[in-house]
Order: sequence, then C-alpha cells, then structure tokens
Amino acid sequence: MISWSSYKSDIKSLISNMTSKDEAAFAKSFTNITTTKVLANAADDYGNKLIPNNLDAMEIAIRLGALKSKSTGNSSNFIKSVSTGLMIIMNSSTLEFDNTPPSTVGVSNIINFPGISINIELKNYDNPDIFCNIMEIILKSFLANVKGILTYTTQSGATIPQSWSGLK
Repeated sequence: MISWSSYKSDIKSLISNMTSKDEAAFAKSFTNITTTKVLANAADDYGNKLIPNNLDAMEIAIRLGALKSKSTGNSSNFIKSVSTGLMIIMNSSTLEFDNTPPSTVGVSNIINFPGISINIELKNYDNPDIFCNIMEIILKSFLANVKGILTYTTQSGATIPQSWSGLK
C-alpha cells in the first residue's frame, strides 16, 4: 500500500533542504523517493506489487525536465518529464504474480498499457506544499490508468488470463 503522506513528507524535505539547484542530485533523490515510496508499493487489484525497472531512464527524464523548466521558466516541462519517466518504467516493468484466485497458480503478470501522459501546469514550482500535492495528483492519476493481464493456471490445467486496471 502506498503511503502518500510519507511520500509527500520526503519530497517536501527534499525540496526544503536543497541548498543548490543541482538538477542531477534532485533527479536522483526524486527518483529514489518516488520509486521506494510509491512505485515499489503500487499493486494491482489482487495485491501483486509492481517490480519497477529502468529507473535510470526516469532519473534522466526528470533531470532533463528540470533543466528545461529552469531554462524556459515553464514548469510543465518538469511534469511532462515525470510522465515520460513513468511510462518508460511501466513499459519495462512487471508485477509479482503470487496473489491469484484460490486454487490457482500464477504464471505471469504483465503491463499491457503503461498509463497516460499527465500534463498539469505547476505555477509555483518552489512551494513544497503545492509541489507535493500536485505530484500526488499526477502519480495517482497516472497509476490509475495503468492496465495489465494476470495469467494463472487452474487445478485442471486451464490457463486463465485476467485483466486488471489501475495500480493502487
């Protein structure tokens, strides 16, 4: 289960304690917090957790988005970079398949729709409270649109694909 209050607290601390505008350090910390607090705890309808991959791509996307936002003064670039990074992660990630209906054995749990790009204009990038609230909205909206298929076998040997929608 995702602890949104813990996530927002860590992001707020990250923003409040930044002594310089080092985009690389910010991107690394932001990606780490988002991965450990949100992505690693996101689960499908059956309680199977996401196994996030390709985290470097998200870090690079966020770093580029932060640089572009800084140079243009348009925070939408940062938000687009978060969405891009999340889509890259979802395209290369799977989910656990331990939790299946009773008397079945999990075979696979894949993502077949990696979410939608979220584009929200963030007018007050430097206000930690506003930034944290916007990031929560973005992540919840993004995760709600991820879709996949959990495949399992029954005792009789039949293979059953079961679609799911949204990570929570």
